[in-house]
Amino acid sequence: MENLGIDIKLLIAQVINFIILFFVFRRYLAKPFINYLKEERKKDEDKSKILSELETKHDRMIEEEQEFRKKLKQEQEKILNETKRASEKLKEELMKKAKDEADDIISKAKRQIEDDREVFYKEVKSYITDTSIFMIEKALKQNLTTEVQKKLTEHVLSNLQKK
Repeated sequence: MENLGIDIKLLIAQVINFIILFFVFRRYLAKPFINYLKEERKKDEDKSKILSELETKHDRMIEEEQEFRKKLKQEQEKILNETKRASEKLKEELMKKAKDEADDIISKAKRQIEDDREVFYKEVKSYITDTSIFMIEKALKQNLTTEVQKKLTEHVLSNLQKK
């Protein structure tokens, strides 16, 4: 075998090293690795069980949510109808109140217009009187003497006080 390049001592040493490596691998690496794989499988099974339970619970919760939404929708419709009725009633009350207030405002405005009209007539009358006196004074100053003007003014003033 030496002609073939195989050394028996080296071959026996390699076989012995392989057997030692095999037992060490089996004892210290393979068993813990196999145990680890078994634990992982068990964890995966537990996860799948928990996942299936969660899916069942999720389905139940979806059904409960749908029922809750139906109830909520019915409640919303009920509240909406009540609100509509209340708003219509409130609208009618507000319309009546607004009409009353509008009538009140109109009557106050009419009274205010009458009062303003009386004040305006008094002011216009006063303005016309002042203007007339001013015009008469200007006309009399140009055409009359001061003595005649004084007498005429006294006469006009005494007639105005009587009226």
